[in-house]
Amino acid sequence: DQLAATVSRLQMGEQIAAARAKLAEINRDLASAVKEDPLTGVANRRGFDEQLVSLWGNARRSRSPLALLIMDLDHFKVYNDRWGHPAGDEALRQVAEVLRRVLSRTSDCVARWGGEEFAALLPFTSSSAAVVLAEKARRLVARLPLRQPLTISVGVCATIPDGECRPERLVVAADRALYRAKQLGRDRVEVATDSDWLHQPAEGQAPTPGMRAEDV
Repeated sequence: DQLAATVSRLQMGEQIAAARAKLAEINRDLASAVKEDPLTGVANRRGFDEQLVSLWGNARRSRSPLALLIMDLDHFKVYNDRWGHPAGDEALRQVAEVLRRVLSRTSDCVARWGGEEFAALLPFTSSSAAVVLAEKARRLVARLPLRQPLTISVGVCATIPDGECRPERLVVAADRALYRAKQLGRDRVEVATDSDWLHQPAEGQAPTPGMRAEDV
């Protein structure tokens, strides 16, 4: 009887441990889902914001460059209006897949920034290297087998963070570069200038999807 009771307690302990492990797995899945865009499977704005703070801190401590791409699908509203929202959703999924293939390091963070805008954080990546990746993504998006061709405009900024600089400056500078790409005809990559970098956001403010850097 004592042996049976011991075996029973051991089995119960194993069941409790298994239940706890399963609960921990469920909690991890839920936490991940909160930070993931359900349509495209890439990070959502919340996931992007968390990664921005984390990667910015890592880059500052290691004195290494951090690059940001902000990308916008050109004339996407026209595409949606002509072909319908299901076709538009499929286009967004295919664009996200292109970005995942091009920006494929485990340390890279690809996010749907809102609507038809995407963003990507690239640790240990210089401005010139980020431009090469942005151009590759731009070319591949233009070749996607969609109902009609779609293009993207891209703003690029890279910096080595210092102690005085806030991560919002990286976002504002890349967004201003994107604005310039749109103004210069779309379907192009523009790099942030010194003027873009010196354009300081208000305390705690960064561009939101749909807001141009000129409005900040």
